[in-house]
Amino acid sequence: SYSFCTLLGMPQTVVKDHEVALSSRAAVVCCSMDSGIVVLGRGDCLEVLEAGGVLSRERMEGRVDGVCIVRGAIVVCALEAYYMDMCAMSEQHLIDVSNITQLDGLKATGAYINDTATLAAVAYKSHVLITSLPNCSHMALLQGHDGDITGALFSSHLPATLVTTSEDRTFKVWDYETGTVTHKSSILSAYPIRSVTEQCSPHRLLLGLDDGSVLIVSPDEGYKELFKLHISSLCKKWAEKMDAEIVSETQQNQLKIISSTPPWKQQQVATAQQPTDTDLGHSILAIRYVATQRQYIVVTQHAILTLKADCYEVNFLQPAKSELSFTVACLDQSASYDKLPLVVVPSFTQTLAYYSIILDTDALVKPAKVETTELSVFLKTDLPRKFTTPLVQKEVQKKGASVVFHKQIKSSGYASSEPWSVKQQRKKALRRCSQSMSPKTLQCYKMTDKPPSTLQAHHSKILGTRPVHHGAVLGVTFTSDAKHLLTCSADRSVSLLKLPVHKHNGEAFIFKAHTAPITCCAATYSYGDGQAILSGSLDSTAMLWKHGRETPYLVIQKPSEIKGVAFTNIDKLAVVASGGKIDLHKYVLDLEADDLDRFSNRSLERMVHSIATRNQVVTCVACHNSFNSGMIFYGGSNKDVGVYDLVKETNSLTLPSPHERPVLRLAIPNNCFAASHTPSTSELFATSSPDGVIRLWDLRTPSSSIRAYSSHLNTSHALGLSFSPCMRYLASGSEDRCTYLYDLGTAKLITKVHTHTDVVSDVAFNPLHPQAAAVGFDGSVKFLADK
Repeated sequence: SYSFCTLLGMPQTVVKDHEVALSSRAAVVCCSMDSGIVVLGRGDCLEVLEAGGVLSRERMEGRVDGVCIVRGAIVVCALEAYYMDMCAMSEQHLIDVSNITQLDGLKATGAYINDTATLAAVAYKSHVLITSLPNCSHMALLQGHDGDITGALFSSHLPATLVTTSEDRTFKVWDYETGTVTHKSSILSAYPIRSVTEQCSPHRLLLGLDDGSVLIVSPDEGYKELFKLHISSLCKKWAEKMDAEIVSETQQNQLKIISSTPPWKQQQVATAQQPTDTDLGHSILAIRYVATQRQYIVVTQHAILTLKADCYEVNFLQPAKSELSFTVACLDQSASYDKLPLVVVPSFTQTLAYYSIILDTDALVKPAKVETTELSVFLKTDLPRKFTTPLVQKEVQKKGASVVFHKQIKSSGYASSEPWSVKQQRKKALRRCSQSMSPKTLQCYKMTDKPPSTLQAHHSKILGTRPVHHGAVLGVTFTSDAKHLLTCSADRSVSLLKLPVHKHNGEAFIFKAHTAPITCCAATYSYGDGQAILSGSLDSTAMLWKHGRETPYLVIQKPSEIKGVAFTNIDKLAVVASGGKIDLHKYVLDLEADDLDRFSNRSLERMVHSIATRNQVVTCVACHNSFNSGMIFYGGSNKDVGVYDLVKETNSLTLPSPHERPVLRLAIPNNCFAASHTPSTSELFATSSPDGVIRLWDLRTPSSSIRAYSSHLNTSHALGLSFSPCMRYLASGSEDRCTYLYDLGTAKLITKVHTHTDVVSDVAFNPLHPQAAAVGFDGSVKFLADK
């Protein structure tokens, strides 16, 4: 057995307690969590076992096709359904259906009991009969499925609710008190649904399919499909990780051999263990949710595995030596367990195996440790000089002399090189800048404010008459002083919108120079007169702008389309992602240049470093800019997420295929001056992919994601995401024309707001106020506030 560590730091091990030999193969098995009783159905014989010993054996009228035991109440399906008490097995109470004409000629095929053992649901082909226990009186008959019933679940979260699954590949939700069907799903897959379980916080339904996948739906959102887990792919990732650990351990223990012979002549050293079988998915036989440990127990035909409920990743996997037919663990969600039992019946052997999942830290001699790294976004040593030294000042020619045919004429020296009026203007500008930097004007972001979930209609009304863009808006960000909103669009323009909108009546400054859609934009951390803007476009150029000048100060030409731009190290470096490379540029802007004197623009830029990745296309890039950091985060077309270390000038971390599809957007916390957090919050980052999931990561423990957010819809487009300044919320765009707001800690959906008439492409938080801005493919900008 292998030992791992869960999200809560609890070690976990699957131990085979003992094995019991049977005289014949068992067809049906069920176990009781509270008493440890196991009920077996073998032909027409019903056996009750405890600790491997047979307590009682009863003969039924027909072959046992279904059995369920909860809190000593047993319901057996053998042609007809019977109820019996574990203390008095010989007293069999027939669940009489002779007066129900709809069930004439049908035999009972399955039984399901609620947590309190007061209700039972008995399946008769495509019908379900709800019976009260122990008097066996009928309450309701449910009909409507087009195939045989494969599973049923009494909801512990919703009152008087039963969920049924069928071979017709649908599930239905019934209210048996009011006699209504609250939900009828469409056909979910080409394969039948075999198992169902419930998670209470947040409320989720998990449906296990015959193709080895698990569907996660949200009852709170109209039973919307949130995510689809492919167990076989999860097992493959787990196996690759285990194989890598085995190979690494083997290489450490082996003697280092130095050979001068050609590689094809060198003897290949076999590893100590064969690669793990990755074909472990197949049909989902059972799913159980353990509330106290926040994890799922999933049993397939070839493996037993546990999944973290917060991020849907494999926590432990135990391959089976032979194909499994049935295994059930009936858990009480209100109880706390240190040891979870599993009863396994192999298909082609006459044995019954008892397993235990140990969750108690004291039960293990050597607790597992969390896999940590020494990576951090904070610098431990200085960056190389090529990143920190500014451009040589002599390369920037000073302005002030006359320009004739672009050549300087030496001054006579009788007058100042700069007129008195120009000096006064510069003094006034410095005075205004110092006043804007005064601590008196700085605001504090209130951590107790409500999330921005109310659409500001007055802003939308103003921007409706004066649209910012005439094409799809692809990116949005606030400036650090929250006085402007920066947006980029497919109409080949960049807009700098003055805030607040109602005060300036939607006034915006437009930058136009690109010849193709602009995919990304960024603003410097410094604000005021020194603030600059960087934009990247599909025309393979990146441009540096400044407010008040219509033409760019610098144009950086690249060989491929640009998908990501950013500033880093407090505006010292401009980061441009083009093709499969990430280039870092130092720059100096000639802020005295203007449009009328464009020949005097002596701004400079120089590429100081280039990062060659393994991707054909770098799809996104993110890096910290409010402090000196040596880490650059990026995603690529090969599905990997990489972290590049500028100090070591090497790739320090690679997350292989964290999503089912390539990562198209990255987000890191924006350390604004209005909010203060512990340094550990800067180690977080989030990734978004068209597989419909946003994953939260910690750079110090990158072995698995921390949380997964999947309520939004994302199947094809690159949708932006953003952390709130208070680090309590995570906002995301969606393809269903809504803006989604999550609780960062619990991954629970707080609210979704219908903001656009097309795809919501990006979202950003105001660094000073509880406000968010969302942009979409309809070309509009919408604002959300806390009230």
